[in-house]
Amino acid sequence: MFTLNTTPCPRIACVPTCICRRGFYRHDGRCITLLQCVLGATFPGQDGPYPGEDNSGCPGNQIRVECGSGCPLPTCEILNPPSTVCLSVCRTCVCPTNTVLNGDYCIPYNQCPSTATTQPTPVCPGNQIRVECGSGCPLPTCEIPNPPSTVCPLFCRTCVCPTNTVLNGDYCIPYNQCPSTATTQPTPVCPGNQIRVECGSGCPLPTCEIPNPPSTVCPLFCRTCVCPTNTVLNGNYCIPYNQCPSTATTPQPTPACPGNQIYSMCTAGCDITCQNFNNPPSCLACQARCTCPAGMVLNGINCVLTSSCPTPSP
Repeated sequence: MFTLNTTPCPRIACVPTCICRRGFYRHDGRCITLLQCVLGATFPGQDGPYPGEDNSGCPGNQIRVECGSGCPLPTCEILNPPSTVCLSVCRTCVCPTNTVLNGDYCIPYNQCPSTATTQPTPVCPGNQIRVECGSGCPLPTCEIPNPPSTVCPLFCRTCVCPTNTVLNGDYCIPYNQCPSTATTQPTPVCPGNQIRVECGSGCPLPTCEIPNPPSTVCPLFCRTCVCPTNTVLNGNYCIPYNQCPSTATTPQPTPACPGNQIYSMCTAGCDITCQNFNNPPSCLACQARCTCPAGMVLNGINCVLTSSCPTPSP
């Protein structure tokens, strides 16, 4: 049973020190409540909440926080939890610094029961190096030194190779030391004398047969093999158009248009006429065909200014 000492303290010089907050009393270097003083309350082998800390609703002597990390708490059994992707949650009950969980209670690690199995820091295979959170992209290897640039998985890789090395089994070595049996992936070669580019237009390439492909909406992809400027495809080879074989179909001449219309490689798929210019149709498709010059509308087969359109019949 504890006794409460109500004798006033003597007046002494003010010095910086640690004190118990209001409502707590010092006992053997710890701060306890008056009820614990009177009843002689004891703790089950562990320290209670630390002075100035709140454990409302937390088990054992864990302390309450607003929003702690969602990562696993260190315990007597697993002192260093593996570096995994932590849960996106706010943990509200945690252990004070430099303590670990033993059941529901937080204690210094050196007070853990001797039966606790500690988990050493994981060791990486071979001579790989350990990092906190490396990229989830595939590691370069002797077989595939340049893994394809795909969307990398969202996880933390903890064992990686040092810069300028690749994986050979479990070991990281310079690529020039890879065994000759490794199947390397050479840079893809373009057919014929076509040249390689990072991302060329997806539009059709000009050929001897069709030197001027129609201006259509081009597919959205990266063409990596193209012809140099001022050349066209003849089979797999790029040659100047004037060297195309005579059997190649000569390009079609620009079609003759009726009236005073002009030929356009890319114009709307419908006409604006004297009848509809006040409420023109919406045609967004790109077509190669005869049409009117800008600012004019179609009247029969001829293009006229809107002011020259005939007055509609009443």
